[in-house]
Amino acid sequence: MAQLITLQVLGVIYAVLTAAVFQVIIKWVVGGLRPHFLAACKPSADAVAADSTNGPTFTRNVCTGDDDKITDALKSFPSGHATAAFAGFVFLSLYLNAKLKLWSSYHPALWKLVLVFAPILGAILIAGLLTVDNYHHWYDVLAGALIGTAFALAAYRMVYASIWDFRYNHVPLVRNSGFPYELSTTEVAAMGVPPFTRRAEWGMIPPPVTARDQDVETVTSAGPVSATTATAPAEQMV
Repeated sequence: MAQLITLQVLGVIYAVLTAAVFQVIIKWVVGGLRPHFLAACKPSADAVAADSTNGPTFTRNVCTGDDDKITDALKSFPSGHATAAFAGFVFLSLYLNAKLKLWSSYHPALWKLVLVFAPILGAILIAGLLTVDNYHHWYDVLAGALIGTAFALAAYRMVYASIWDFRYNHVPLVRNSGFPYELSTTEVAAMGVPPFTRRAEWGMIPPPVTARDQDVETVTSAGPVSATTATAPAEQMV
């Protein structure tokens, strides 16, 4: 169990960390003005008049606000908060779908649909609030959401056997050996990594095969036993 929890945490770290690195690089290269740039800049009318020789464009020398706030107001695209939110919460949504088998071989309960999409709602609320408080443009948030979602999908597939295939998307992968995709659902369950749900026989680990079961299977595969053979030991005892 501790190993599975470690793998889940590792997958989230993969998603959030790599998405954050990508968005920081893009923010440094592209950047752009935040919606509240003028409030952070606090331009001086005299400085604007003196710097008007360049036309409608100005340098940051016309600003009188805090230098750190001005620098931050020049880094709008893409949204780092939206990137991190979607990277983490989309990964969580994929994990819940795999464990609850929402899109599976049976008709699940409504609460599972709500629970699987609850992390997506959280990510959307976080991203939406960034536009309400004039901290980001809508396209900053959209770009961050796309980056975070892409890395969540990639990170989940790195640590689990599938994203959408309900037969294997709850099975963690290991580094040193490949996963045998030809296994049946029962054989996958016997590996000891059942999902949360118990509907439609999901999560039911079959009992181990004993020596007696193997003997019965051998006799059955050998064909019916004749009456003479079956009674021979009894006659010898008499």
